[in-house]
Amino acid sequence: LIYKYMNEPDNKDQDFKGQHGDESVLCFCRKHWITMLPQCMFFTIFLILSVWIFINVNALFSNLSRSIFKLLFLLTVSLSLFYIHYFFMKVVEHFLTVAIVTNRRIIALKKTLFIIDEKESCDLKMVQEINKHQNGILPNLLRYGDLTISLSQSAAMLKLRSIPNPDFHFRLINRAKQAYVQERMQQKVEMRETFQASSKKALEQASEEQY
Repeated sequence: LIYKYMNEPDNKDQDFKGQHGDESVLCFCRKHWITMLPQCMFFTIFLILSVWIFINVNALFSNLSRSIFKLLFLLTVSLSLFYIHYFFMKVVEHFLTVAIVTNRRIIALKKTLFIIDEKESCDLKMVQEINKHQNGILPNLLRYGDLTISLSQSAAMLKLRSIPNPDFHFRLINRAKQAYVQERMQQKVEMRETFQASSKKALEQASEEQY
C-alpha cells in the first residue's frame, strides 16, 4: 500500500497554482459569454460614437472658442481613456474568474487587476447537495445558469454564477463526489487490511520467538 502511494503521479502546481500532488483537473470554466455582451455592446456604441464625433468635429464645435474647445477636448479624452481602461479591466476579470473542478475539490477564483483577489475552495466530501438554477427563456436558450453548492454541517454555500452548460457541471460534480467517497472508503479498507496483516504477522513472529 505504501509503495502504491509513493508511486502515484505528482501533479503539484501542474495545471494551476495550489494544485495538490494527488489532484487531477476534471474541468474548468469561465462565466458564460452572455455576461460580457452588455459591456461589448456599450463599447461598440462608444467606438461608433467616437468615430462619428471625430469625423464631424469641425461642424460640431466650430462655434466654440479655442479655450472652451481645448477644455472640452481634454475632458472628452480623459473620460474616453477611463472608459477604455474600465472595459479592458472587465475583459481581464472575465478571463480570470474561473471555476475548477478536480477529483478532490471545487475551486472558485475571482480576480481583477488591482482590487479583487478571491479564492474559495471546498472539499468534495463536504458537499451536501447541489442545486441548479436555470430559469427564464434566455438561460435555457443559451444554456447557462447558476449552481449553488451546500456544504455539510455548515450554513456556508459555494455559488457558481452564470456558468455555461450547468447540466454538465451538475452531473460532473455529483459523479466526482461519488467517486471521491468510494475512493476514500477503498483506502480505509486497504489500510485496515494492511494493518490487520501487519498485526497478524507481528503476532506470528512473536509466537515463533517464544518457542
